[in-house]
Amino acid sequence: MLNTASSPFMHTEEPADSVSSLLARHVAGTRYESLPADAVRASKALILDTLSVAWAGANATGIEQARYALSDVAQAGHESHGSACRIWGMHASAPALDAAFVNSAAAAALDFDPLHLDAVMHSQIMTLPALMAVAQQFRCRGKDFLAALVLADDINCRLSLSAQGHDGWFFTSIFGIFGTAAASAKLMGGDQAVISNALGIALFQVAGTQQSMLEKSLTKRFMAAFSARGGVFSAMLASAGITAPSMPLEGRFGLSSLYQTCDFDKALLQLGDKYENSAIHIKKYPCCGCSHALIEATLALTEKHSVRAGDVARISVRISEFMNRMIGGEFLLDKQDPAVLAQFNAKYAVACALLRHRFELEDLEPASVRDPAIGDIAERIAIEIDPENNGELVPATVILELASGQKLSQRIDVFPGATSAEFAPSALQQKARGCLKMGLAPLGPAQIDSLIERVENIESVTNMADFFLGM
Repeated sequence: MLNTASSPFMHTEEPADSVSSLLARHVAGTRYESLPADAVRASKALILDTLSVAWAGANATGIEQARYALSDVAQAGHESHGSACRIWGMHASAPALDAAFVNSAAAAALDFDPLHLDAVMHSQIMTLPALMAVAQQFRCRGKDFLAALVLADDINCRLSLSAQGHDGWFFTSIFGIFGTAAASAKLMGGDQAVISNALGIALFQVAGTQQSMLEKSLTKRFMAAFSARGGVFSAMLASAGITAPSMPLEGRFGLSSLYQTCDFDKALLQLGDKYENSAIHIKKYPCCGCSHALIEATLALTEKHSVRAGDVARISVRISEFMNRMIGGEFLLDKQDPAVLAQFNAKYAVACALLRHRFELEDLEPASVRDPAIGDIAERIAIEIDPENNGELVPATVILELASGQKLSQRIDVFPGATSAEFAPSALQQKARGCLKMGLAPLGPAQIDSLIERVENIESVTNMADFFLGM
């Protein structure tokens, strides 16, 4: 490691109580043994959920193509120099940077990954791919990996919660790179100074906007991947002695000044006493969180009133301006990627729930999205923006006007599903088993049982490089 004491580019000492320094000190000083039990339990649930949806997402459009675009990634069945990290859902491995990128993209691809509702943050699709890759390459203990993961998710969610407004940045990637970088540096053995530099280096890689959602393009699946890779890269540079601004978050030209205005008092509230990973929701449906209430409302109406698609003459959905920005718009198959369109289109969400009485992974298949019956229903749906609704994920209302003239209405005020702390273990395992038998390297029942057991006992792992042996 470079001796920064003699470097002409010295790390500028930041105020001891600056936001950046407090976060770096917190990450450096927190050990597995000091974590509350609920944060550890939540982390294990999130690991299983994120890993399983990434396994299934390995064969989603764009993921394998991205793998082949990376020159150092090992081809299926072969190893390349430095390929210590498993590519999930594939028979391949890669160096840490590439593994973090591909696994993050796979975790995001199906939009079935965990979500912090208040923060609007998909932290795990960055933190788990990045830190798992670092833990494998550096042969870390399971306890150290868990501690880094809890810290990374907590910081990412806290930073996102501090945001004032939501004008177009993709919070997951612009905030998530910081927690990922800091925790990666810790896992590499870095002290507070190295972690501080990792945070500073991350500032130069902040990126990600909602434009991909508006245009329903495949880059939606890669925004978090850039931050997962960037977080690991920032930590690698910091560990090598590269210095960076000491106040990347609150500095004059830092994150809050130039990207997204933040109230950092919110980010620091109960730091070290409360961990936000326990508040992260495990998704019930594989699509944008803005569609979940609409799906739930439609399913409630069809079940309660035994409604069939042919009974419905017109449909109205009432959502907020933010939800309309994310999932509003026309159902245009000829101009947009089918799977991304399905995941980010209110009309498809409602049509699918009305026609098939479900919204599952198979409903993201191109043939399912292109079903003429779906298009017919979509033409009958009108989207209304409720000016009094300031919500980002709820509330949402679905109104069905039947051919008989009867109107049926259902409003959903609570986001479906449950948090990582509340989600029933049996339901989580059922979701995981369904996903782990998918992908390009589907697991058999015995392998799935073994992986579930390894996650449950991950703190006992002595070398994370062995975590996927037999998979």
